[in-house]
Amino acid sequence: MSHLTYAEIYDRKRMHKFVISSCNAAVFSNIFKSSNAKFFLIIYVDGKQFVKMHIYPLAENTVIKVIIEGNQISNDVLFALSNLASRMDIIHTSGFTIVDNHLIFEMYLAKTVAFQKFKEFQNELMKMKNINRVSLMEISPKHPSMRI
Repeated sequence: MSHLTYAEIYDRKRMHKFVISSCNAAVFSNIFKSSNAKFFLIIYVDGKQFVKMHIYPLAENTVIKVIIEGNQISNDVLFALSNLASRMDIIHTSGFTIVDNHLIFEMYLAKTVAFQKFKEFQNELMKMKNINRVSLMEISPKHPSMRI
């Protein structure tokens, strides 16, 4: 399975150490100072010639990463993802990306009550002919999507 992004969750104390130890502490300190969040989701996009980092304040210490893989984007897939977006608390999406002629879409969801219905959505997506796999990964401070 391909990954477009990798993620970690830092608690406030660890995030503070990260901000202080960074060469660009001023850049990172704004999100730390402007939020009373207890946790921070850090998403890394590792390109061939760059690394991009997204930082999101979180109320909870767990998020769900959803990875959808398929052969192409169809109207059915777009409609289903739009329907999901209206029902879930989406934190971040990768957008549609094609890697080795294979479509990959990732999103990070808050682990809310709406998420409990995700299995129904997963089953709906898997019935579509262009979708090969819909997988879930729970990310917490103790279980990042990848050790960095």
